[in-house]
Amino acid sequence: MLSNNQVITQSQALFAHDARFNLPAAFANREQTRDQLRQYLEDRDNIVLISDLLGSGKTFFVDMVRGAMNLPEERMLICGRCSADDAQRRSHDDTYPVFIDEWDIKANPRRMLASLEQVNVFSAKQHQPLVLIGDFTLRSSGIQRQLRESGRQVQLLDLEPLLPDFFRLSLRYRVVHAFKSSIEPIGACQNHQTALEDQWIDFIEPALLRALVPHWPTSAATFREVFRLLTELSYYLPPDNQPCSLGGDQVRRWFADNPQQLKPEQKTFLRRWIAQLSAEEAVQPCTGEALREFADSDPERFYADVLQPLARMGLLAAMGNPELNETEYRRYPEPYLPGSKTRMAARYGIDL
Repeated sequence: MLSNNQVITQSQALFAHDARFNLPAAFANREQTRDQLRQYLEDRDNIVLISDLLGSGKTFFVDMVRGAMNLPEERMLICGRCSADDAQRRSHDDTYPVFIDEWDIKANPRRMLASLEQVNVFSAKQHQPLVLIGDFTLRSSGIQRQLRESGRQVQLLDLEPLLPDFFRLSLRYRVVHAFKSSIEPIGACQNHQTALEDQWIDFIEPALLRALVPHWPTSAATFREVFRLLTELSYYLPPDNQPCSLGGDQVRRWFADNPQQLKPEQKTFLRRWIAQLSAEEAVQPCTGEALREFADSDPERFYADVLQPLARMGLLAAMGNPELNETEYRRYPEPYLPGSKTRMAARYGIDL
């Protein structure tokens, strides 16, 4: 088992979660999805939508495919900041696909709608694949309808969900990367395809792992979110050579140092919801109406005063497809699941 000092020393490699430290290890079993994207890019009439939760690794996933296909290494165009002419200048010739990133809830809805118009203008001028990368906003019926008006084929590419087996596989790859010189002498692996002994990845308490990456029907976590939390929790490990057991002690200290800024109605809702979550091993996605039973707030204000702020804070995960049209952009639609921090609080009995 890894020691506390080993985890502390190698925390950046073990828990890499942003563009500075992206590792192929984080995409251990996405070969099939990469092959699917390459096939889509062979058809010049395709518009490919890569749509998943913020922080799921979409941009790096696309970069890996671009590298494998020897496509030009250029900074991707950004939704709301480019025109049809920008896309055409970027295209070099009509054999290269054009990539436009950040179609997500952070974008200004008016600019997003304007970008859709530009995509259709570009589609009429050029015949080459387009790849749009964003969160579940790309699944909005309004966006899908406008894209199909271009006459192109719209292909939705689903990434593999982050479930426990996927996470443990990724963690194995990361341990190999960080401790290769230490592990090889015991014959654990010679390459990233060889099984690694469980003792080398069991430095995270099972209870914490179940909270961060629950075994639910749908992914409720992302690599960025999980590894960022693990990075912050590792700061609370004691600097010694005892076997590492990252878990309850670190979670409680993290919450003590990071109090959640909640209004009374939000705190009341969370306390009641967490009380129920603590008694359930598997949690099903909930409608807004079902969650309203845990609140004292005005039913007409429940979404604006409770659900939406908690979703912004990461205490609640909105799993629906944001709806974008000419009159409305509903960013956090039902169904809902508890966010990572809420799951940790429920697992360890922490009062938010």
